Amino acid sequence: MLQQLSKSARESLQQELRPGEELHWAAPYGCLSPRVVRAAILGLALVWCITGVQMGLALSGGWSVWALLIPVLPLGITYVAYSKWREYKGTVCLLTNHRVAWLIVGKGCTQSLPLTQNMICNVVMRAGACGDIVFATAGDGDRAVFYNVPRVRDLVRQIHELAAGR
Repeated sequence: MLQQLSKSARESLQQELRPGEELHWAAPYGCLSPRVVRAAILGLALVWCITGVQMGLALSGGWSVWALLIPVLPLGITYVAYSKWREYKGTVCLLTNHRVAWLIVGKGCTQSLPLTQNMICNVVMRAGACGDIVFATAGDGDRAVFYNVPRVRDLVRQIHELAAGR
């Protein structure tokens, strides 16, 4: 189970466990499908192509200070996209005998939900026995999700068993 995690993720995970807490499952936070990665790369490439054309048009009319400001938006978009990707890549989902949690390894912060009987509000199944588990959070209507979980039915069964034992 822990072999698929990086060394830093395993170390962070060991530090995150509370006294009396047993780890039952841990995995990287989903995985981006090739289609999503291609769409993101094509989207950023399109933004940069449009930026290049705009800069060319601005500079062809003579030197302009505005031509220097044109790349600010695509630089900002690229920075935000890269930051989100790094956070996504560095997140580990875990199930213990007390909670489900999302550990962001690089930041050392954790979001968690206590195990309860009715914590799963939806399970999305996809081909290949993988899927998403959507957890209902208390009161505010927010949702938390384990994305693209392999063998999702096994994990749902395990969550129900652990929650029933509490």
